[in-house]
Amino acid sequence: LDNPCCGLLAHNYGELSDARELAKKNIEHAEKNGVEPIVGDCSSCVAFLKTYPQLFLKPEDAQWRERAEAFSKRIKDAIEIYGESADKLPAGTAGPETTYHDSCRATHGQGLKNEPRRAAKTAAGASYCEMPGADACCGGAGAFGFVHGELSEELLKKKVGSAASVQAGLILTSSTSCLIQLARGLRKYYPEAKVLHLSEFVAGALDQNHGP
Repeated sequence: LDNPCCGLLAHNYGELSDARELAKKNIEHAEKNGVEPIVGDCSSCVAFLKTYPQLFLKPEDAQWRERAEAFSKRIKDAIEIYGESADKLPAGTAGPETTYHDSCRATHGQGLKNEPRRAAKTAAGASYCEMPGADACCGGAGAFGFVHGELSEELLKKKVGSAASVQAGLILTSSTSCLIQLARGLRKYYPEAKVLHLSEFVAGALDQNHGP
């Protein structure tokens, strides 16, 4: 879909009217493009898209709430699909020790904890390792890192330390803010490792399986 912003940032900063307008545009656009599932690969955006009905709670918004409910039922996080299709993924070959960081908006916002791991474990094979505190916040959380710099850095150091404790060379995750935060933390504290979106990792595994 050639869609506008999901409205999460506007919502987080209290600009609810802007968030509602963006939601309406996305709902209208989706209604014009069939009834198939709508897949997103940033867990923060997806989690917000799934909660669109909460933007229309006033009695006069009843019609929009009904449309938002229909819309939200179509939303799927890419990591949901990978988890559901994990048995169809190729078994991983030898590679760097690979671990998974739970995006807060995936695990707490959507309840997605086992699904991404099924995909990651299959695609990584014997290289997969679970790090301690995988579901703890990395300190990114959108603009949180800018507003609460010291606490954000403390959380980041702890997360990078957890990855280093299992000698991970690759951290997988599913939210844009996590990717940015972890990339910064790894460059600064643990340059031996890198971070990658689970989508990219799964795509790489599929490419290796199909060959040139």
